[in-house]
Amino acid sequence: MYAYKFLSEFYLIMPVLIPYYKAGGLADTQVFMVQAIYTVTVLLLEIPSGYAADVWGRKTTLILGACGLFLGLAVYSMSSGFFGFAAAELLLALGSSMRSGSDVAMIYDSLRQAEAVDRYPQVQGRMELATRLGTGLASVCGGLLALLFLRLPFYVNMANGLVMTAIAFTLVEPRRERCPREHAWRGIFRVVGHCLRDPMLRRLMAYWAALMSSGIIGIWAYFLHFRHHPWGTGFFGLLFALFQVSAGIGSHASHRLEKRLGRSVVLFLPLLLGPSFMLIGGTSSLWLVPVICLNGFLWNVAGPVVFTMVNARTDSRVRATTVSTVNMAACLAYVIGGPVFGRISDAFSLPRAFLVLGAAVLAVSGPMAFRILQAPDGRDQPAG
Repeated sequence: MYAYKFLSEFYLIMPVLIPYYKAGGLADTQVFMVQAIYTVTVLLLEIPSGYAADVWGRKTTLILGACGLFLGLAVYSMSSGFFGFAAAELLLALGSSMRSGSDVAMIYDSLRQAEAVDRYPQVQGRMELATRLGTGLASVCGGLLALLFLRLPFYVNMANGLVMTAIAFTLVEPRRERCPREHAWRGIFRVVGHCLRDPMLRRLMAYWAALMSSGIIGIWAYFLHFRHHPWGTGFFGLLFALFQVSAGIGSHASHRLEKRLGRSVVLFLPLLLGPSFMLIGGTSSLWLVPVICLNGFLWNVAGPVVFTMVNARTDSRVRATTVSTVNMAACLAYVIGGPVFGRISDAFSLPRAFLVLGAAVLAVSGPMAFRILQAPDGRDQPAG
């Protein structure tokens, strides 16, 4: 699973997408339309794909997720216009949705079957570290491959999808009681309704949505913040890689921090994102790069704790659907928050938008962290 996660976001194509779109004749509006197609598709399929994993099996959907990655990259490599790029993004979104929730559910149930569920925060942290290392390495390597010719990153990424598919076939589905077969939408609404009615799951969803959406908005905002500096695109690739690696280190360190300092410290540490965004908005100095790396660490450090608590409150039969519901809340928050951030930046200024982003993190995540810890099953306790 570590190898699967490393390859799942090993997107060599990321640094070259904009030049590739322009070479294919896309206007600026079409570039954003293509990316919007991906985001909306993931949003619509996030929960249904989780339900499919609970009904069909997590191994099945992980195989489909890897196939979606390969097919999306294959279509990209052969396309040279808007409709081809849009079809590629649809396939990539389908693959991403099939993987989301299935990996977490499969790992948790595997550990539960092995009577080692107390190791879940540590394993989840390592999985996230593998993912972020893959993303960071790919962001550097993709630009280098494109120096030879522009389509090369797409061809190499296709091989990555094939290896992922082969790895998925080697996974072993843990024993569990399957989700009862019923009308699909009825089953989905039943699980989503449970998530919304359960007070702890509601708090965890709101807390995670605020952190994830603000972190993703922050990634794009950093590039906007430094766009007038004469450091070249190589700097942005390196900055993105450093952010991803820092995020992986944060997730990997989560278990040890919780064990030594307690759950409350891990849940409150990400609140430092608030003043950090405000600081970044106030200056554009190169000395902010370490702060941005720290933001990557803070962005992901609470992830294993959040999903440990989500899994602990979830029936194995609907675990993937529940995890996908939590992920969808974060995706929805980004779809709403991203345009709001951009509107504030256009109407006032980018520093003002950073200020509002920092205030929003504190206003939402702070109270949710308090309420999570006040609950009997959320109190400060070691993970191990």
